[in-house]
Amino acid sequence: MNDAPKVDSTKYVWVITEQQPGQDETFVGLSTPEGAPFLPVCDTKEDALMLLGRLPKGEGKRQAEAIHREGLLEEARKDGFAVYLVDPEGILRERLDSPEH
Repeated sequence: MNDAPKVDSTKYVWVITEQQPGQDETFVGLSTPEGAPFLPVCDTKEDALMLLGRLPKGEGKRQAEAIHREGLLEEARKDGFAVYLVDPEGILRERLDSPEH
């Protein structure tokens, strides 16, 4: 039985973060097949943990964290990243931000 608290997936997504020694925590970004930068997010913690295990090793400590969807979209937009909902394999399912025109 899973006693972990539920996270409202309409308001929150699970993102992978990395903490390198002596630096601030950052979001782990990837690139689309075309080379465009994006932040991969998942609907559930379980999916995010499976994705975490499939990502290339980083230099810092990585973990899955729930983050407010709108806050992440705003941060990603400022930093030039798209945000995609991905499956546990890392396959792009849906773009969550609005592309700039």
